[in-house]
Amino acid sequence: MIFSRIFSPSHTSANPKVRLQAIAKLSPEKPADKSVLHELAFNDDSTEVTLAALDKLNSFALWQKMSQIARDPIVKKRAEQHVESAILEENSRLSLQEKRNYLLQSASPGMLRKVLMQKEALHDDADLVMQLLNKINKSDFLQQYFLTYASAGLKQRIIATVDDIDFLQKLQRKEQDSNVIALIEQRIAHLQALVQKPQIVERDTTLVLSKMQALTEKMNFPEVKSRHAQLTQDYQQLAEDFSFLDNLVADNFRDKYRRISAAIERHSERLRPRWEAEEAKRVAQQRLQEAQEARAAAQDNVNCLFNERLSDATIADVETANASVRNFERALSGISASDVDRAEIVKLSEVVASLLGKMDNFSAQQQAGIRLKQILDTAKELPQAAQASEDDWQQWRALETRWKETCSVLLHLPEQWQNEWREIQSSWQSVVKEQQAEQEQDLRICRKQLSIINNLIDNGRFRVAMGKFNQLAENFAALPASAQSSLSRRFEQTKEQIERLEGWQNYIAKPRKPALLAQAEALADAVPEDVHARAENIKLLRQQWQSLGSTGDDGDEKLNLQFDENLEKAFVPCREYFAKQDELREQAKTQRIALIEYLESLAEDSSEAELHRSLESAKKQWRSAGQVDRQTYEKLRKRWESALAPHADRIAAWHQQNKQKKQALIEKVKVLLESNSLDHAGEQARLYQEAWKDVASAGRRHEAKLWRAFKELNDALFTKLKQERQAKNNAISDSVASLAEKVDLLKGKLPTQPVSESEAQLAQLEAQAREHSGKVSYQLNAQLRQVSQQIEAVRQEQELEQKFARLDALLEALEHWQQPQNAAEQIPQDCYQRLDKRWQQAFLMQNTPSHNRAWLTTMLEVTLGVVSPQSAASQRQDVQLALMTAKLEKGESTRAEDVIEAWLSHGPVKADEKPLLERFRLAVTAYQELVVQEKGEQGW
Repeated sequence: MIFSRIFSPSHTSANPKVRLQAIAKLSPEKPADKSVLHELAFNDDSTEVTLAALDKLNSFALWQKMSQIARDPIVKKRAEQHVESAILEENSRLSLQEKRNYLLQSASPGMLRKVLMQKEALHDDADLVMQLLNKINKSDFLQQYFLTYASAGLKQRIIATVDDIDFLQKLQRKEQDSNVIALIEQRIAHLQALVQKPQIVERDTTLVLSKMQALTEKMNFPEVKSRHAQLTQDYQQLAEDFSFLDNLVADNFRDKYRRISAAIERHSERLRPRWEAEEAKRVAQQRLQEAQEARAAAQDNVNCLFNERLSDATIADVETANASVRNFERALSGISASDVDRAEIVKLSEVVASLLGKMDNFSAQQQAGIRLKQILDTAKELPQAAQASEDDWQQWRALETRWKETCSVLLHLPEQWQNEWREIQSSWQSVVKEQQAEQEQDLRICRKQLSIINNLIDNGRFRVAMGKFNQLAENFAALPASAQSSLSRRFEQTKEQIERLEGWQNYIAKPRKPALLAQAEALADAVPEDVHARAENIKLLRQQWQSLGSTGDDGDEKLNLQFDENLEKAFVPCREYFAKQDELREQAKTQRIALIEYLESLAEDSSEAELHRSLESAKKQWRSAGQVDRQTYEKLRKRWESALAPHADRIAAWHQQNKQKKQALIEKVKVLLESNSLDHAGEQARLYQEAWKDVASAGRRHEAKLWRAFKELNDALFTKLKQERQAKNNAISDSVASLAEKVDLLKGKLPTQPVSESEAQLAQLEAQAREHSGKVSYQLNAQLRQVSQQIEAVRQEQELEQKFARLDALLEALEHWQQPQNAAEQIPQDCYQRLDKRWQQAFLMQNTPSHNRAWLTTMLEVTLGVVSPQSAASQRQDVQLALMTAKLEKGESTRAEDVIEAWLSHGPVKADEKPLLERFRLAVTAYQELVVQEKGEQGW
């Protein structure tokens, strides 16, 4: 205890300077120091200490709160300056959303004015500016802002919300922008139009009816009909606003409309015959125009059929052309020679005949066109000239002949076919030149090979020479006969040298071939353990056997057959294995191609989540697909990456967004964990967990790491919440027990202490119970309700006792009241104080009531149920009837206190009123008995 006094923290010192020095050592990053700074900022008596603590905390929320609750003018002014600076400065730590929320929710009108006048960037947010102006709601500032700061767009929105014409006129006089002035004028005109709506409707209706009346003088039948329809529509639209007019005026308009409409109909019928005659001539000219248009359409369709769709025209195409020709023929037949120029009809008839002749000959032309198209298609299907065989060349020459013959039959050769044929013909001609060049190249290669082989023989490299001669033999055999003749002599000489060398090789090969054959037989009979090793051994044996060449003996061919049979037998397991591997590789290739095509077919408008699931599934299938050869895999891989690239970029951006969202959730949970107040942390954390579920994957690289960090923070938070909840529960249990003791103590005090004091103590206990809502037991709540009932019972008993005392004081006061003046001096002071306040006024100020004292005495007896004398029976009936009538008509019930007040208002009792006084005393005494009876029913 002594040490705690000696070494108490410096921030608790009574000296403000010491506390200021302590603040400099505190860190808001530490929870304990932060709590101390909060305490000093809001509860310290020193202005300097408060401001220093707030500066140290450096929190906008705390400065804002202080600006609202501070009592010290210096602190309040400093807080308001800090808040204003944070809102107005561009580089403040507050986000735009935080500034926006403060302005809309907490800022004072003065602050809003400063922001609107100083923050130019704010003027771009029209919605926010309009909300702030509505919040300020001052016409003088609205005018100032409109004229000084508002942009053209804002001015337009402000004008649209103003309904005060005088205010708009002020803006109009001071505004400089002609466009804005025009908008103000439009708004004023609109508002004035609403005021002038009846006059406008009446004026416009009169104008419409006048225009309708003028139609009776028009001689153009179509104009009269169309104008009548339009004006009728205009009138009906105006009639919808007749509710703005007087009924007589509206009825007058309706009568005029009916009369004028009937007159227009009669005038139209008089104009109709002449118009119909003119219309007939116009129709004839129109039909001639339609026939000419039908001619153009028919010519276009027929020309298209012959020039563009000659070979592939369908029945529908032919029908279309025929239909257009028939349509032309029908259009021409509908024209009367008396209405148009006869020469024009003859000319059109010749065109019809020409088109019909073409359509009759189309079938033969189409057959020729189909044959020509088949020739062209066949030429397209031939192999490339570079790979064409001799048969292909013969077929090409035949196609050229048929092409020339068929073209001579056609009236017109489509340009596209002609271009395509020229292109094919050019490719074949170019190949002829290329083949000649290739033959020359092959001839040079053979000459070079002959020279190389002869040099090898001269240098004693016989085996190499024999190997190269085999290739030379193949190349020489591939040469055409004309080319072989130029090299035949050199080739035969070299061949003879090679054959002599092979004779020597036979001598060497005879003893080695049986040994290799034995190895081949052993390999064929052995069970393969490693297929690839067996294939390599077979390849090696084949190379060794081929290097020995032929022995020239009769049995050499037999040895070769046996060797081949044994190697073939040895290779059977390898072939089966490789065939199966080829099949698997082909399946894997098909599967990978299908995956690539699937990626290429993915819709670009699908959501990122759907695209991500599709890509992940495709990637998984790609990884699990079988092996293919390296060359094929490299080609497929490039296609795969190319198909994946556009989607991968989109998914990568999506993953980055999801990563940022999840990182933000992690930071929010971290803030909850580090917060000193955990009142709603659990609920908030669960909301963050639900939000985490709604965020999609952040990618394979980051997802697991982010989830691990999020889970660890949540686990730590809920562990902390559990510990804090347990501590609170222990504290609440102690508090609830103490509360129960206080309730028992209050119950014991109820009979002796004032009701007001008991109610105040009960209110405190109930407030404490509400602080532990959900933790207070049912019994304690029942006790609180019981105490409340007991307090009410005590109050009622005290009120009954006071009522009895007032009635008792009334009877005593009547004994002392003799003179109308100075009643308070005639009545004992303690008695006068016990009287009802209204009765006191009645003693002091006598007013003549509407009923006399006898009537009031009987009324009091009726009200209290006291028997009246026989002499007052008739009056009692009248009183009862009056009371019943008042209750039925007005719902009023007579109170005894009101009757007593009226009785006292007649002044002191006179000598002739002594019987009434006695009856009054009996009634008051009966009232006291009722009070005593009511008190007994209360159970006290």
